[in-house]
Amino acid sequence: FNFYGVTLKISPETPEALATLNWLKEDFKYFLTTAQFDKPQLDFFISSNAAPSGFSKNLPKLFSTKMCTAYGWGQRRVCDYGDGTAILSDNFNKQRLFKVYSRDSDLLYEICFTRLMSAIGEALDKLGYHRVHAMAFEHKAQTFLCVLPQHGGKSALSLLLSARADVSLFSDENPLLTDRSV
Repeated sequence: FNFYGVTLKISPETPEALATLNWLKEDFKYFLTTAQFDKPQLDFFISSNAAPSGFSKNLPKLFSTKMCTAYGWGQRRVCDYGDGTAILSDNFNKQRLFKVYSRDSDLLYEICFTRLMSAIGEALDKLGYHRVHAMAFEHKAQTFLCVLPQHGGKSALSLLLSARADVSLFSDENPLLTDRSV
């Protein structure tokens, strides 16, 4: 995958994880590329097995949420969701490695999708592209950004505008902004 210069590779480590990869390929189909990357900036390994035992040993607890407990120190981070579901990440100078484990295929997909969105967003921020929760479109050579709260009608407005031949829709959820454009 190539997201505006952010390279990503996803490798299923188990046959069952291949279904998760296929779902992610569908979600991010516009960013698929045939190019091979020796060292992608984001390298994901996904497994339908339980996380290895003791993976957070010797790492201090950072915080807990309703979904997970985060551990880490230095370049290593771990999010433990319980029941063998976890994300292990290592942050190197120009590369981030992620290992995602879950025996629950739906949870594996959900965690992969949200972590991918977060990691891609962080990498794009460093390149000067910033996501905003909004919808964006172009009309008569002018770009418009419509920021509304969650459930505020961005998708409905996008659907209405997409029916117009004189409107080009950029995004109904997370347009990218730079200092020059949407």
